[in-house]
Amino acid sequence: QARDDAEAASRAKSALLANMTHELRTPLHQISGLVLILQRRIEDEKQKSSLDKIGGAARRLQTLLENILELARVESGRVVIESKPFAPAMLLTDAVNRWQAEAARKGLHIEVATSPDLPASVCGDFVRIAEVIDCLTSNAIKFTSQGTITLRETVLEHKSRNCLMRFEVADTGIGIAAEYQQAVFGQFTQVDDSMTRKFGGTGLGLAIAQKLVAAMGGEIAVTSREGEGTSFFFSLPLAAASQP
Repeated sequence: QARDDAEAASRAKSALLANMTHELRTPLHQISGLVLILQRRIEDEKQKSSLDKIGGAARRLQTLLENILELARVESGRVVIESKPFAPAMLLTDAVNRWQAEAARKGLHIEVATSPDLPASVCGDFVRIAEVIDCLTSNAIKFTSQGTITLRETVLEHKSRNCLMRFEVADTGIGIAAEYQQAVFGQFTQVDDSMTRKFGGTGLGLAIAQKLVAAMGGEIAVTSREGEGTSFFFSLPLAAASQP
């Protein structure tokens, strides 16, 4: 009974967070819209600079709200995991297209590595898998000042009706000390407060990624050494797509 009560309380908390987030988004969108209108009308450089700061703060708050809403959806069980045919090779190609410009701005190179036995088509939730890959790629770019971001896709186990696939995002960035590696999957968690001040972020991305991977029946983990880079990887069981 105590366990059931705790689970019910957790679901109620998640539902409340989701509702609160929806209510907060409306005035936030109004603020962002008014900032855009004023930016077109105002010519004074100091006033423009102030508006830029207001707009930046609004965007950061919007990111935080979206992350809280996504976390609330996952925790309340309202995220529906779909299973539709897709080409796994497209996951990494699309990710590179989305993040190449951001990486280039920091002088970073993104490369893709796929195993030769990659199936042409599997069944799974393409959108959710891409969301996790985006989270890991965004973090890799954020915490890497020079070098390469590598996106890998391999088949760990191949059977007639399904396969176990591994997706990995590796970087040559600042790395994570061993004592902090499990803590990074916690909510609102970064290695220390100075990381938040220097790199920004909400500390929710990896928590959401972990819950999404678990909802799809997989596991996520990290290996890293300080100053030598980090590798986040997750494995997922994916059904074989029906042949026409």
